[in-house]
Amino acid sequence: MFKKSLSAFLTVVLSLSIFTTVAFATVSEDEDTQTNGIILRINDPVIYLGNYLAFDEMYIDNNYTTPISQNGRTYIPASPIIQQLGGTVEWLGKEQKISMSLDGNTAILKVNSTSAVINGASTKVSAAPINYGGKVMLPIRVVSESLGLGLTWDNQNQVVSVFRPFFETEMPGSDIYMEWFASSEYEEPVYEETVYETEIQVGDIVTNGLFVGEVKEVNGSKIKVYWDSKTIFVPDGDEQFWATVLGINYKGNQWVESSDVTLESSGY
Repeated sequence: MFKKSLSAFLTVVLSLSIFTTVAFATVSEDEDTQTNGIILRINDPVIYLGNYLAFDEMYIDNNYTTPISQNGRTYIPASPIIQQLGGTVEWLGKEQKISMSLDGNTAILKVNSTSAVINGASTKVSAAPINYGGKVMLPIRVVSESLGLGLTWDNQNQVVSVFRPFFETEMPGSDIYMEWFASSEYEEPVYEETVYETEIQVGDIVTNGLFVGEVKEVNGSKIKVYWDSKTIFVPDGDEQFWATVLGINYKGNQWVESSDVTLESSGY
């Protein structure tokens, strides 16, 4: 049952050329291969997706996003996690709300607010979604309780597991999943001082297709971009949703590969 394998994600939204290492995955509707459980570890971009055939090792997204801990609570990037389980996530940009549905349950949460609508009823939740580094992060306990998922917390190893209730007996213990994390092939990206020199310079304006930014620093093939505006392809009010999907730190600085952007205009 507890077979660990590494597989690539399929692109979920756009065919933009943003990091080709991993992307969001789709979920099969087949009963045996449907994802029913997910194992995550604080500050680790690797997750394990479980079905009745195997547990597969993947990245949360293509920007090495990790679950975080703040004020004793665990926060996750909602979109890739819910989508892996076969649910849907919609960003309501103008209202700063995120709408989720899974297995007939619905939840509408608002950034920086504990007001919520769960299965059509207005209520208060124990913690509010936050904007962290340009990404909307949701408290995982609120997500699990709102969408009818089971949850376990391994405080010693800083590991959280979410699962459909009927799948609880299939979830591995800490002795198994800690071996997986220990043998993970993930390595922190190492940015060399000089890989190759880019023609892009400080002050240039670049775009990734949906967002536009100014180059603040150059280090070999890496450039630090301040993403300060969107293109016409992003509807007004949906900036945060698309930034979350693409792993963009909107209205903030971010190191990216110069090969992943297009030069719009030179600052010189």
